[in-house]
Amino acid sequence: MSRPNLNFGGKVSFFNEDSGKPYVNMKEDVEMAIEYGVDGVVISNHGERQVDGVPAAIDALRECEPVARRKIQIGLEGGIRRGSDAFKALALGAQHCFVGRVPLWGLAYNGQNGVQLSMTILHRELKTMMALARDVNRISIFMRVAN
Repeated sequence: MSRPNLNFGGKVSFFNEDSGKPYVNMKEDVEMAIEYGVDGVVISNHGERQVDGVPAAIDALRECEPVARRKIQIGLEGGIRRGSDAFKALALGAQHCFVGRVPLWGLAYNGQNGVQLSMTILHRELKTMMALARDVNRISIFMRVAN
């Protein structure tokens, strides 16, 4: 169900009114979110993947994270297919990664059991990446990449 007039009490109505889009993918969007007192943002290029030359969400994260750092939470939606993708997003400063296709692939493969399996594989891949990088937590990953 689409409700374009839904504005969460005015807190995030700026996405539609001021920025003209329902997602965040530029540092100016993050600055606006901070100005409006939003607690966090999800970096996405949702819908723009059909347009040539649009930056990937993870590339937008590189630009947006320094603005959000220590001010608001930042998540990434889009492009997370493997544990290594989640590792890169965490290394670039995302506190959250949202996945959509991975559980859908699992669902198509074997219903609920397939979803559980696909998410287990994704988690295992992330743990393997962290072990190979000799990092045990997101903070140490981020500090290595940021410096």
